[in-house]
Amino acid sequence: EGSSSTAEVTALLDKVNGWFEGRHVLLLADREFLSQSLLKYLRLKRFNFDLRLKKDAIVSYRGNSAKPKSWFRNLKRGQGSWLKRKVWIYGEPVYLVGIRLEQPTEDGDEFVFVVTNACPKAALGLYSYRWGIENLFQALKTRGFHFAATRVRCAIRLANLLSLLTIALFWAFQTGVLISSQKPIRMLKHGRLEASVFRVGLDALERFLR
Repeated sequence: EGSSSTAEVTALLDKVNGWFEGRHVLLLADREFLSQSLLKYLRLKRFNFDLRLKKDAIVSYRGNSAKPKSWFRNLKRGQGSWLKRKVWIYGEPVYLVGIRLEQPTEDGDEFVFVVTNACPKAALGLYSYRWGIENLFQALKTRGFHFAATRVRCAIRLANLLSLLTIALFWAFQTGVLISSQKPIRMLKHGRLEASVFRVGLDALERFLR
């Protein structure tokens, strides 16, 4: 959850770190999580990470300090690149990767910037896996089942609810896949689908059940 504090995030990472002992772990996280204290923690704990950077963050590179867009403004749409040397962000040395999107996001972002301590060449491809997680969260929350609005706190009830939502989400998605294979979802002028496969399936199931 983006509203979680760094202390809560690092406490969770401490808890799960032992589960992956001896395995290669790469932490992916959205821009709300990135902070000076988190970067320091990840360096000390030797975590590999690909983290999205806010567009107004200050980046120090080769004696100059500016917002990340300054070094990627010449990219064409759909083109990505990275700075060959490490930059300094929040007092920590990291690699900076950027991509100019084919179409701006719903928030109006034209670029996506990722900081990594691993392989900058692979960072964008690896970070793209997080979009699937984001779509899952949106389906469970504001664009689907409104899971957060239930206010359930009991661990057993929460587990049961998540189990039911998992089944419902899979059912809705598979229904959307079936419908869209017979009638493709219309593409809008800005290059996005009129509705997600999940939304098409969920709406169809709601009509059927009513």
